[in-house]
Amino acid sequence: MTDCEYISMMKSTIVRSQKGSWFLPIVRASNRALSSLAPRLASHLAERMFLTPPRPRRPAGERTLIASAHARTVPIGAGSHVQTWTWGKGPRVLLVHGWGGRGSQLGAFVEPLVSCGFSVVAFDAPGHGESGTGLVTIPQMVARGAGRFAGIASIAGLRGLPSASVYSASKAAMQNFLEASGVELEPLGVGVSVVNPGWVRTPIIEKYKGSVPFSMSAEKAARIIANGLDRGSRTIEFPLPMSLVMRLVRVLPGSIYTRALRPYARRNIDPEKVRR
Repeated sequence: MTDCEYISMMKSTIVRSQKGSWFLPIVRASNRALSSLAPRLASHLAERMFLTPPRPRRPAGERTLIASAHARTVPIGAGSHVQTWTWGKGPRVLLVHGWGGRGSQLGAFVEPLVSCGFSVVAFDAPGHGESGTGLVTIPQMVARGAGRFAGIASIAGLRGLPSASVYSASKAAMQNFLEASGVELEPLGVGVSVVNPGWVRTPIIEKYKGSVPFSMSAEKAARIIANGLDRGSRTIEFPLPMSLVMRLVRVLPGSIYTRALRPYARRNIDPEKVRR
């Protein structure tokens, strides 16, 4: 199965087109005009927009959920803070939202986890929800002269893999971005870690036919990443056997590489499992 065939099959179940905002064309037109008249100002405003997450209003259901939690405000320096909420008692489970989100978006996990004996913690990341406002992440680290951020790439980015050309390309781009950012930010006291995981046993692995080499559990992968971040590692790559294989493949001459990987040019996926 080629990348095009795979995307065509997957898009009915995992890709959702979103209706564009009526405001977006106005912003784009204004930015083009300002870029012509005052490029420095346009660049400054674009940077602030890029580094300032949106803060949508919290729906009523989410407000009810956090009202039932133990709320705590955690200072994080420079006069800013992070707002947290905790439910239940037991081993801790941390719910982490994405860019422009908020902790209560993951509220559907709270009741099932608490009923199973876990303590659930959610938070609004810096610049999000009820936490402190302002530019987030890298500007704060640079101002403080300390910090580290990690980006998830993949071992697949070490060399283009047949049947995963688009995926390999995106991960190679992430690796290059993170490596270059690390060189730029290190003199400012900010570290950058490139995380290159191999096969991690998650539901997507179940879609592949046959065995998946060198796979490991998500729990073990998380421990490796956490330990690498604690050490301040520039590159966190696992599992070791797959890392060694891909590092070897990376230096193979093109003719040998093409001949060796030609049998793997079609994706070995069970279409029925993808559609579920």
